Amino acid sequence: MKNIYVFLACLLLIACQNNAQPQDPIPTHDSFTIESKILSETRTINVWTPPNYKKVVTL
Repeated sequence: MKNIYVFLACLLLIACQNNAQPQDPIPTHDSFTIESKILSETRTINVWTPPNYKKVVTL
C-alpha cells in the first residue's frame, strides 16, 4: 500500500512540473481604442491583416 502512495506522489510531481510555454511571435497589427458606454471602460481592438493586404495593386 505504501508503494502505491509513493508512486502516486511521484506521478503528481511529474505532472505538476512548470514547463515553459513556447513564445509565439505577435504579428504586425493596427490597434485602436473605443469607449464602451455599457461597460464603462476603454476597450482595445487589435486588427491583424495578411502581409500583402496593404500593397497597392497597379495595373
